[in-house]
Amino acid sequence: MFYNIPSNIIESNINIKAEVIDIKQKGARNRVMLKVTEVNKQSCFNLEFYALLYTSCNRLESIKPGQTIKLTNIHLQGLNKQANEVYLKWLKQKKVTKLIWEENCLSFTIESPIESSFLHNQRERIIHIIHQLYEVENTRAIIEALIIGKKNNINNNLRTIYTKTGAIHILAISGLHVGLVFMIPFFLLNQITTKPLYRYSFSLLVVFLFVLLTGGGPSVMRAFFMLMTFSIGKMLTKQTSIYNVLYFAALILVIIDYQVLFQIGFQLSFMAVFGIISFQKRISDIMNIKNKILEYAWKLNTVSIAAQLGTIGFSLFYFNAFPLSFPLSGIIVIPLAPLILILGFSSVALFPINLYVAEFLAGLNNGIISFQNKVLTWLSQIDWLYLDKLQLDQQELLLYYIFFFWTVYTQKNQVFQKLIVGLIFMLIFSIIEFFKLTGL
Repeated sequence: MFYNIPSNIIESNINIKAEVIDIKQKGARNRVMLKVTEVNKQSCFNLEFYALLYTSCNRLESIKPGQTIKLTNIHLQGLNKQANEVYLKWLKQKKVTKLIWEENCLSFTIESPIESSFLHNQRERIIHIIHQLYEVENTRAIIEALIIGKKNNINNNLRTIYTKTGAIHILAISGLHVGLVFMIPFFLLNQITTKPLYRYSFSLLVVFLFVLLTGGGPSVMRAFFMLMTFSIGKMLTKQTSIYNVLYFAALILVIIDYQVLFQIGFQLSFMAVFGIISFQKRISDIMNIKNKILEYAWKLNTVSIAAQLGTIGFSLFYFNAFPLSFPLSGIIVIPLAPLILILGFSSVALFPINLYVAEFLAGLNNGIISFQNKVLTWLSQIDWLYLDKLQLDQQELLLYYIFFFWTVYTQKNQVFQKLIVGLIFMLIFSIIEFFKLTGL
């Protein structure tokens, strides 16, 4: 049966019915994530499975996530266990069990088009405005990613540049974006009312609509639930622990869908925040800098370093690579990100009101993003700043995070004790690597 197609075995002339989950452009091909519900007119019932469709057919531009489509005369293939290990890990995370490769144009029909809704219409309207204001392809792709979470127009070259410099996280809508969207109505309402209940409630409603508009990825959902928990605490005039806020946000997402625990985006998002709130101040206190500019640059770097401490384990485990240039890229992208966001939101909002002001702001934003891209491109071309072919297995991943959480929950003055334990863990890692290399 088609449910258990072995690797490298291809079933031809298959007809399927599937829900479109996601569409991304990978080089000259489109990559479509499908949830297959029917094969050769036989319902899958509880045997529904996920498949990845790779094709260069341009007609797929008319397909959108959420639609149900029928594909005819396709080739359905099982996974090749000899494929790239990182790719297989990613497929496992996405629960993909089948691949569809079609070089020629597909024969498909859209069975259930997306119903027109207010949020969908507004999203399409914003995309249209962005295309009117931002003519440079790379700039437009970044603005779409930052404002509405649409990342499928980021080409492979640009994605590689941001990945190799450790700046790819800036393209995911997260706490920075959510905080900015929250603060704008919060401060504007201060001119009307000082009652916390009204200000927090209305601002959270605006953020909730923004989350829906962006599609609700793991990082933006985490930021929203953290902000909601923090706001409720403030409305009740109670002190709230930032750790409890983070735990509560994670708990809510797990209750909604427990499988989110095994998603790379969820793991990286929460561990980045955990690293920042646990280590940023400790690292910042290491150096007492008098010069204001140098102090600002150092504090920006401590945010990046703390986030990397939280995510490096998962990064090495999943991607087998580590960008050494992240402190340098952080000095550029972290201070520019709020400015790019403010100019992006303002240019889109002012487009129907004052076209000249909107175009001026968009032009200014285009220059800032172009400058950022040029700096990151230069950094990405320094080969020794990007370490690849690094490997971390499950045992090493566990050891790393045991040491990580032990460090978080011990007192900051136990420096010598932590140093000894750190050296012990390095010795264990070295022994594990020795056995892996020698095959013993």
